[in-house]
Amino acid sequence: MRKSIACHRAVHSINTAPSQHIWISDDLCSRAVTHFFRRVRPHQKRHGSHVPGPLEAQRRAAKRKMTAQANFQHSDPFVPPLFNLGALFASFRQPSTPKWRYEPPSLSNIAIDDPYNDTSVSTLEIAADDSTTTIPSAEEVESSSNLQSQALDTCFAEFKKQLTISHTSPTLTTCASLLHTFNTHRPSATAEAGEYSIQVFRYLNAAQWRPGLIVELFASEDVPLPGIYTNDGLEMLQTVEILTRSIQPNHTALKRFYQKMAGLARTAPASNDTRHDASIRLVIRGLWGVVLAHDGTMNPSTWVYLRMISLQLSAPPSRNYVSRIFESSPDNAILRFVHLMAYSLKPTNRKDYTVVLSEILEFVPAIALRTWASTLLPKLYWRSTQKFRQNIDRAVKIFVDLFHSVDRKTSHASTDGSPSQLAFQGLASIWVDSKDIQLPQYLMHYALLRCLRGHHALDDTLTARLHDFIELYMGNANVLADQSLNESLSTLIAQLSDSLLPNHGVIELMVPLIYKKQGLTAVLDLLQHVEHHHTPLSNTTYLTDLVAQATEHIKQQFRSRPLLTERDRQCYVLILQTCRELREVAARLGATSLSREVYGLIDQRAFSFILERAHDTRIIPLSLQGTDLYGSIDQRVAFIAQLALQYSLDRSRNSSQNWRSIYTLYKYLRHNNQAPGSVFVSAVVRACLMRPLSERSFVSARRLHWVLQLVEESRGQEAARKVEDAFWERRGALIAQAHQKLIESGGQGTAHVRTMKRLGLI
Repeated sequence: MRKSIACHRAVHSINTAPSQHIWISDDLCSRAVTHFFRRVRPHQKRHGSHVPGPLEAQRRAAKRKMTAQANFQHSDPFVPPLFNLGALFASFRQPSTPKWRYEPPSLSNIAIDDPYNDTSVSTLEIAADDSTTTIPSAEEVESSSNLQSQALDTCFAEFKKQLTISHTSPTLTTCASLLHTFNTHRPSATAEAGEYSIQVFRYLNAAQWRPGLIVELFASEDVPLPGIYTNDGLEMLQTVEILTRSIQPNHTALKRFYQKMAGLARTAPASNDTRHDASIRLVIRGLWGVVLAHDGTMNPSTWVYLRMISLQLSAPPSRNYVSRIFESSPDNAILRFVHLMAYSLKPTNRKDYTVVLSEILEFVPAIALRTWASTLLPKLYWRSTQKFRQNIDRAVKIFVDLFHSVDRKTSHASTDGSPSQLAFQGLASIWVDSKDIQLPQYLMHYALLRCLRGHHALDDTLTARLHDFIELYMGNANVLADQSLNESLSTLIAQLSDSLLPNHGVIELMVPLIYKKQGLTAVLDLLQHVEHHHTPLSNTTYLTDLVAQATEHIKQQFRSRPLLTERDRQCYVLILQTCRELREVAARLGATSLSREVYGLIDQRAFSFILERAHDTRIIPLSLQGTDLYGSIDQRVAFIAQLALQYSLDRSRNSSQNWRSIYTLYKYLRHNNQAPGSVFVSAVVRACLMRPLSERSFVSARRLHWVLQLVEESRGQEAARKVEDAFWERRGALIAQAHQKLIESGGQGTAHVRTMKRLGLI
């Protein structure tokens, strides 16, 4: 028996003929492999995708190899296989119809007599690069997309139908029920989930559902959102920012929504388009704002997260400077901005940083922008040099222009106003409260005109005309230095009216500042200047509100102090008189539906003054002490008549004091259009005529004429004639007595009663 080594040598020495190629179908090969190597790989199973997986790549490589071998021409004719492998496995498994069948390419005829013919090489390369996957036609692709669109439309229609059937109310529905309806009709395909979400979002917003409910729905974890860089994602972010104006800033769902959007922005690739930067800007601004409103401060983790999102911006200047803002702590972010602004204001710096500064402000939310607007200029002022402090005009103009540019580019959701209004308020707070920073007057006008551009009374046409007016008006800014503030403002209002532009915005913006800085008297002076120019206001609604607010403020101011000193009483009366004059000027300027409450306050204060003086002189009757004397007007008239009678009988004071007190009572009656009664008239005759004459005091004919009018109104002409005759008789006797004493004393000429009494002669 041969050794094994000999067998090996014999095998190597045998020159066998090349084996014939045997064609085996792919289905038969796969069944054989599955039969002998049973191993379940569910992760390698294909689900109808045209993208090849790892198993499909191996199959295609084997097929390419067989194709290359099939193109090899052997000298011997093709011999069919001696046996069929299909019969070998037929007993184990019935052949199934394959899902696809491989067909080798047709064999090309190669010219053997030409050794330099490259046809075989080209054929092999083409065969090796040939893909066995059938490329779908354009009709098939369009049909597939139409089917997906129809499925999405069906799901959305079912969602709306479910809301209609269940009679769901936009104001009473809970988020749980709406979320259940959303998930019930959501398409199964993941690619369609984002489009389905934006359709539902548009529908709920158009149907005016509660903004908080809409945001709470899409803040849920299992609700998919559109891509951050898609048009749908940008639309959702812009709409939510508008809806934020109707939602409380500290709403928890709003915070979860922006955190969800920030997660999409963080995992998305870096932006490569300015449109993508807009989405990132909305995410940063929204998350920054809701965290500040919800927590009060920015936690360091969120601040770092915002910096990581800002690094995905495409524009290098914005990416660099915005990320530097987030490098420091949240409290020092404004200092970074102040440092950049101070650097841009250096005279040696030739680079314009206005665009960069404006882009940085676009990332700041409205709640933080309000703080920045009030503290930016003071920080910039104290950080800069003395030379800069003396020339603050350029800094203020850049400050106002920056906020105005942000106002034009963005739609900040704020209840306090637009960025231009915030800049004006920040500048106004410095003008009102700061004693260190002295702002020129024309800078306030510059900020005021910039703020007027965003006023609700201006449309696009008027805004363009206002721009031309501002350029012309600020060219004559040196004239404003010689005028007072109220004079310059009244001139501005008149010029706006001459240019056919709304001028009531100046009143609405400047009156609160003037009232806070200089008081109600300065406000009255401004309106009197406007009236002096005969300038009609484009809208007088604010004047109506101003009178009502001033009256209410006066009530609250003096109601909180029940014990008023004499000085407080005098100030109170002066303010009431100013408020009354303000109402009268507003009425002359065309204001309607003005409050008459100020007249009630004046009447109440006048009656309180009467009671206070009566308590001081202790003439209130015992029957009326301890009772509520603030009754109806008839009760007050009767009480005043009793006081007049007590004053006329009071001998603890002289006649002049009693006369002044009674005349105060008379003015109160005339102010309330009440006629004096007979008791009051009797007290007037006794206090004004009888007692002075009995005390040898001179009474003028003017006072007699006033008393006779009261007597005639109360008791008739006959009683007035009797009083007049008695007066002339008594006064004539007094004058004759004075003249006789003068002659007895050796004097001559006319005898004056007051002089003779002062000398003690009568």
